[in-house]
Amino acid sequence: MSALVVTSINAEGYTKTKAEVIASHCSGNDIICMQETHLGLKSNRPMLPGMKLVAEIRHPKHGSAVFVNPLLDVRDIYTNSSDTNIETVTVCLPEISITSLYKPPASP
Repeated sequence: MSALVVTSINAEGYTKTKAEVIASHCSGNDIICMQETHLGLKSNRPMLPGMKLVAEIRHPKHGSAVFVNPLLDVRDIYTNSSDTNIETVTVCLPEISITSLYKPPASP
């Protein structure tokens, strides 16, 4: 297995325009971990051109999503949004696991 290229980005709100810019800048990436998608339960699922959405945690003010190269062999996916407001998304490949951890700011 060659080296994985992984990017983590705080999107401060997912939009189609941002998705196109991210996809353009990260075209050689294997995994993109996105935090602060700001997508509630009624929102459309996020998409990144050339990538496959494998996991997401929806929240109108927070939210996380993980996209992978469609050629990757994803074995398992784990998501958790705890009572302490911490979001974790783990993607398991044959020889490595990647976890995106996001702690939203405290609410006033």
